[in-house]
Amino acid sequence: MAPSSNSSSLSLFEDQFNVSVMNPEGKKFESVNRVQAVGLTYGVNILLDVNCDLFKCKVGEGLSICLASTLDLDGGRDDGVWDQRGETNLANNYEYVMYGE
Repeated sequence: MAPSSNSSSLSLFEDQFNVSVMNPEGKKFESVNRVQAVGLTYGVNILLDVNCDLFKCKVGEGLSICLASTLDLDGGRDDGVWDQRGETNLANNYEYVMYGE
C-alpha cells in the first residue's frame, strides 16, 4: 500500500505504521475492526476503525496512512461530494480510502 510521490506534497500528515493490536477493547461490530498502530517515523499512536470486509490487516503488518485536505492531485479544494467521474486522484494511490469529515 505504498503511496506514489504525489501524495507527500498533498498530505497534511503521512507516516508508515505498524499494526500492534486489533480490537483492543473487543470487537463491537461485525464488519469493523479497530486497529491500534504505532507510527515508525513520529511514534504517533492511532486508533483507526476500518471496514474489515473491504480491507484486511493483521497484527505486525505495515500501513501507509496519509491525511489530506483534498483528493485533487493539483491541490484544488474538494466540494465535499465524492467525485465519481473516474478521474485520477489521490485515492488511486491507496488500497483503502476514507473520505469525508
